[in-house]
Amino acid sequence: GTIAAGRTVVLRYEPARLGADGADDGVSAVVGWARFLPGERIDRAPLRRAAVAEASFEGELPIPAGAREVELWFEATDAAGTTRWDSRFGANYRFGVEERA
Repeated sequence: GTIAAGRTVVLRYEPARLGADGADDGVSAVVGWARFLPGERIDRAPLRRAAVAEASFEGELPIPAGAREVELWFEATDAAGTTRWDSRFGANYRFGVEERA
């Protein structure tokens, strides 16, 4: 869908992206991180298990006024406290942000 400044976007994350075999490897918590450009503002969005698809996590992230682009990356933690990152190998996932109509 459209990502628009001044609105909220729903983040959905599939922890199976982290496992070599497509398994979620016991992921117990996921945080979505966002950097908004211009301005370099960084926000975090704790994600919760999705009601629709138990294997996924979801949460909401407000898009600040004036944002023109957002970079996303994800932090996943398992029950043992091991943290793994999904950041497209440090490049992050970039999306354009439209002005609110």
